[in-house]
Amino acid sequence: PDVLMCRRCMDYLPESLVYSVEEGRFWCEECFPREIGALDFKMPLSGLEMVRHVTLMDFARLYSFRASGETLDIVSRFAEAFICHHISMRPKTLDFYYSLKRNI
Repeated sequence: PDVLMCRRCMDYLPESLVYSVEEGRFWCEECFPREIGALDFKMPLSGLEMVRHVTLMDFARLYSFRASGETLDIVSRFAEAFICHHISMRPKTLDFYYSLKRNI
């Protein structure tokens, strides 16, 4: 995914943004060019910072971050949608994961 800046105004640290799974890039919420759809994720700056950390960080420091439950939730849903969309399938292991999670 492109995680550098808003595609329109080039803002690097927008307070709120919309990330398009289909296009693989984000816009400031004010610059987003259309209605938010099923594969568009509105998220706070903390969500973008987490996505940046995971995609750009050295592997040895991958898990060295803290995030709120809300940020973890939106980034998890975004990552799942992004991967499933770009590999054009929903892995059976994902359904297995959710079946385990329901039983906890």
